[in-house]
Amino acid sequence: MTVCHALVIILIAVALSQVTITQTDNIIRENIGTLSSELNAQMKMNVENYLTRCESTATLVFAEEENYTYDATDPSNDPYEALNTEARISEDLFDLCIMENFVDFGIVYSNNHVVGKISHGTKDKMGDLIYNDLSAMISRSSTQDGWYSGFNNDYKRIYYVKRLNDNAVLAVSVYSVELENVVETPDTMNSMAVRLVDKEMNIIYSSLAEDSSILPREICDRIKGNNVDPNKAEYIVSADPCGDDWILVTSIPTQYIFDAKTESQERIITIAAIAGLIAIIIDVAISLIFANPINHLVSTLGMKADYDQLTGLLNKNSFEDNARYRIANARKTVHAMMIVDIDDFKSINDTLGHKTGDKVLADMGKLLREQFGEKDLTGRIGGDEFCTFVKLDSYENAWAGLLEKCETVRKKFGSMYADENKTHRLSCSIGAALFPFDADTFEELYINADKALYSSKRGGKDSVSLYGEKSSVPDNAEKPADAAVSRDDTAEEGEH
Repeated sequence: MTVCHALVIILIAVALSQVTITQTDNIIRENIGTLSSELNAQMKMNVENYLTRCESTATLVFAEEENYTYDATDPSNDPYEALNTEARISEDLFDLCIMENFVDFGIVYSNNHVVGKISHGTKDKMGDLIYNDLSAMISRSSTQDGWYSGFNNDYKRIYYVKRLNDNAVLAVSVYSVELENVVETPDTMNSMAVRLVDKEMNIIYSSLAEDSSILPREICDRIKGNNVDPNKAEYIVSADPCGDDWILVTSIPTQYIFDAKTESQERIITIAAIAGLIAIIIDVAISLIFANPINHLVSTLGMKADYDQLTGLLNKNSFEDNARYRIANARKTVHAMMIVDIDDFKSINDTLGHKTGDKVLADMGKLLREQFGEKDLTGRIGGDEFCTFVKLDSYENAWAGLLEKCETVRKKFGSMYADENKTHRLSCSIGAALFPFDADTFEELYINADKALYSSKRGGKDSVSLYGEKSSVPDNAEKPADAAVSRDDTAEEGEH
């Protein structure tokens, strides 16, 4: 009877253990699914912000009237004047092209004449039909522009095309691999695959180097709404529409989630078989142990949803939300927004390696944390772009105080690696605008600070430009006379 009683207790304990394990599986699946959806939504916003930034750069072409009114197909054009006009347009296009890692940034006319940067790859693919092929990529009739990928089944490039006039289109393209800097996954979710696909499920970008050109069948079924047995599913999938016709998809192999649990489950059953009722108590404790990693994962990912892990600064979304809140609640105070961009950062990665590039980013984050107090907002809003929103002491000394802060950041960053790496000079460009002098909303303040940053970049880099004021550059830097952003200049840029 003792043995039978013990066996009954053991069987009950084992049965209860199995129930607990099953419930734990369901809880983990639900939590991971929720976290995957939240990460997918954040990455979708990052991709759309990147596409919007590219579009904003393209609209800067409209800053000069002749850029969009000139027609190379007009037979009445004077050859000499046409040559000079195209040279000026081409110079503007190349200045804009350096703002992002663009492959193409040029104007194509209906006679297939090209001004600006149109790569040989694009010319070879489209040939004599380049104007017609690019025009066909315009999908938004209201704004006469559009995004396109998969020309001749080549998904390595993403094109953005915008009509300038009846006989001209602006063509912009980037390599789809550039998105890897936009959709970074947390280290704790290194098994997650991130893909950008079109409506036919062709892969435009994948975080998996070995990925094929088509999504796995189960992931396609999940996106299309076909029923998949959750207990037999190979992936936890999240998908969100992105842009006009694309879909951002994240997937996590189900097996990865539960592999780590196998050994613990066996221990639960073994303890139950040996200890009987004690096994039930131990099972409850182990269930709590199972819950702790999930709670920790939720907490960790919650923090990663607000902070950039490399620099420890706020990420783009958190920075914008906090800055908007402070602007909305500002009471008779003056603030400044500074956008800091590391000059030629891509060359740092290419020549010194990504490890050095990460260290440079981390050092910039440390420098900004040291220069600004806890009451100021500092965030990493792009790959090598940082932004701060600071409260200044007074209205009377606002411009001088802002310039002093900007110059301190520029000089200290420029001197960081002076002794360690004399072959690669590091510098940063800064653009800044004042609230409420230059704008009274977050969007306007950011745009004006970005215009000032563009002035610094165009003026030779390693400089500070204040919206509506003269730029500041080091003594040994060469700077064109028109590099400063005046209030009249920035107003003209915004008109188009």
